[in-house]
Formats: sequence, structure tokens, C-alpha cells
Amino acid sequence: MNTGETHSGADTAHPRPRQTAGDRPGGPSARGGPEPGRRDTRRRAACARGALGRYGEDLAARRLREAGMAVLERNWRCAEGEIDIVARDKQD
Repeated sequence: MNTGETHSGADTAHPRPRQTAGDRPGGPSARGGPEPGRRDTRRRAACARGALGRYGEDLAARRLREAGMAVLERNWRCAEGEIDIVARDKQD
């Protein structure tokens, strides 16, 4: 049915696929950032490294105690940085 209105047909044409940041010129991969979909992989890897680091520190603290040392502090921070474990010989 013709109503006499002019219509460009723009909204009935197939829409152009939306570009992601990685598809656009100058997107994250062009700037050296993560490729699309890689951000989650890096986040999981960072989480795994953190868990491994905590496990290693726990193991080291346990070995120091077994060797007769007293663990005074864990992850002690100061202006210069951080010390993971501060321990000393136990005094009898």
C-alpha cells in the first residue's frame, strides 16, 4: 500500500555489523593492547600467578617454622617496597 510518503529504505536494509575496538583502525591491537577475548585469559593467568605466589609464601613460612624460626611478619611494606616474610631465630 502506497501512502504517498517517501522512504529512503535505510531502516529496512541490512544493518552494518558493529565494529569492535579490535576491528577499527587504531584499535587495541594497533596500540599494543590485548586483542579482543585475550583480556579474560590474562586476568585468569594473573589470578593463577597470585595463587601460586601465596602458596609459595605459605610453604616458605611453614619451612621456616619447622626449622625453628619465628615468623614475625608476612608481606611487610615500607616506602622502599615489600618483604614477603620477616623471621628470626627463636630464643630459648
